[in-house]
Amino acid sequence: MIKKYGIIVVLVLIIIALMLPKKHTDERKILYYKNPMDPTITSPVFKQDEMGMDYLPVYADGTKPTEPKKGINISPENTQRLSIKTTTVQRMPMSSTFTAAGSVAYDPELYVAQEEYIQMLQTMQSNAMDSAQIKQASRQKLLLAGMTSDQIDRLALSKQPDKSLYLPSQNSSVWVYFNIFEKDTGLIRLGQDVSIFSVGLPGITFSGRVEGFSPIIDPTTRSLKARALVKGAAGQLKPGMFVSVRVSVGGPSIVAVDEDAVLDTGTKSIVYLEVEDGRFEEHPVQTGRRSSGKIEIISGLNVGDRVVEEGSFFVDSESKLQGK
Repeated sequence: MIKKYGIIVVLVLIIIALMLPKKHTDERKILYYKNPMDPTITSPVFKQDEMGMDYLPVYADGTKPTEPKKGINISPENTQRLSIKTTTVQRMPMSSTFTAAGSVAYDPELYVAQEEYIQMLQTMQSNAMDSAQIKQASRQKLLLAGMTSDQIDRLALSKQPDKSLYLPSQNSSVWVYFNIFEKDTGLIRLGQDVSIFSVGLPGITFSGRVEGFSPIIDPTTRSLKARALVKGAAGQLKPGMFVSVRVSVGGPSIVAVDEDAVLDTGTKSIVYLEVEDGRFEEHPVQTGRRSSGKIEIISGLNVGDRVVEEGSFFVDSESKLQGK
């Protein structure tokens, strides 16, 4: 009986020893220990704080202790239970599409301005005049109307105003004017193809090409007026008809991730990096454009990084529970 109780006592002592805080076995001389969260709090002996974190030793030779690993650990079982999935960050092409409101509008004012410019050039030529000041004033009027310098140069050579601006004939080209909101102005460019739709002509898509836009943002609507040339649509697209203009913009390959991978904390955007199997670390990122469920990462991630793609909310919650 005594032998039996002796074995039980030994087992209890072993269990108690395992539950006690682990002491440092480092052979370097330790001056004192400091609180891992507040280095101003010290202890002459090894201990743990109220959260169970080990105090860090301060060595006499000035070397630093091994810092605890950052991030949180989630077991494979919990990773599967919470449907946490990771993906490798890659470069991918990102396209943007937006739709603008527009109308079929012939522009007699621009037609008249083109005629005046041609007449000015002809008058100066016939009278052997060459006034740079007069030329610049006439060019400026056309530039403000949305023509480019190249278009004005071609007009000076052809000496033919664009008649489709005034009153096009059947099956000739028409002009569609549309407004681009300030946030989308960086996506539009000259020569860009656009698709045009009208509720009055269901099932029909017209193809146009951006030929010009105003150099000035309208201060009231915060938009830019652009015009697209639509060839062979005069018989269907009538002056004053409202249309929708769809603009699709391709772009170079960029670093991007799924939108679900990025969490907005209110003050910053973060993702969770998988730094080791089952260990995740919060990482701030700077985001850019969004398109088709993807979000551009301007800075904060590199190609090849592994981030939480699904379940980042659960990882964030677990991080808060662990006080990380």
